[in-house]
Amino acid sequence: MKIKMVKGILILLAALLVIQIVRVQMADEAEVPEPEGLSRIRTEEIERRDVVRTYRYTGKMRGIKQVMLFPSVPGVVKEKPVSLGSSIEKDAPVILVDRYEEGVEYKYSRVRSPVSGRVMEIIPDIGERVSPQQPVASVADTSVMRITLHIPHQEAMLVREGQGVSLRVKALGEEKFTGSVYEIEPALDRKTMKRKVEIRVDNERDRLRPYMVCEVGIAVDEIDGAKAVPLISVVEREGEKGVFIIGEENYARWYPVEVLLLGDEYAAVEGDFQEGNRVAYDGHYGLVSGRPVEVLK
Repeated sequence: MKIKMVKGILILLAALLVIQIVRVQMADEAEVPEPEGLSRIRTEEIERRDVVRTYRYTGKMRGIKQVMLFPSVPGVVKEKPVSLGSSIEKDAPVILVDRYEEGVEYKYSRVRSPVSGRVMEIIPDIGERVSPQQPVASVADTSVMRITLHIPHQEAMLVREGQGVSLRVKALGEEKFTGSVYEIEPALDRKTMKRKVEIRVDNERDRLRPYMVCEVGIAVDEIDGAKAVPLISVVEREGEKGVFIIGEENYARWYPVEVLLLGDEYAAVEGDFQEGNRVAYDGHYGLVSGRPVEVLK
């Protein structure tokens, strides 16, 4: 009797299991309902552009010649013939030092500038004692500014001497400057595996000063007149890169693309679409080809 009950229970459990499996299979095979409402996207017309890829680095400016001045003798500062920020000629005195000793008469010792330029700093006040180990002033030739960058080796391989660069100085807002790559050290730094690259910038407008922080942009690759789409419009589907083109009836169509260059803002691409077509660049990540969309302005 007990054996028959056990067999009956097992048969019942097996039947329930079969029913559950069938339900799961039916649910998997059922069509997934389309989401209600239209995808809301933004578009941009495809046009030909110069696509540029730029490496950007941060550095500090220095004058083409920049020196710290030290007195040759100890003493007391008696005069400062020049003012801070003024122009100065080579060998002109910046500070006069009285080397006073009781019973001995000395002329003032002159701390002279070894270069022509601008007085950037005068450290001691009149009456303060100074010594040969103590810097008292700095002078810089700011007609040309230089920036020293330390660039990873692989990136430095794409940089060449004489190449033009763009600069933006944090303290001067959106004002733009241009310069060039002056020198690239052939050897790598053993610790950082970086190469030292010197940038030079003409300071014709006299807007640049030593120690200003700047962003240097070096264009390392460029394609002129390329069929260009916004970087964000290029998406990947099943391992293939492509874009969504929006037709006249606001239907999204998936087009595979060959990416020629990923630039700073745009990608240079080749694909089976034309200039003037609208490409989706916002709200397009969940799009499905062939479905209608709502285009936002």
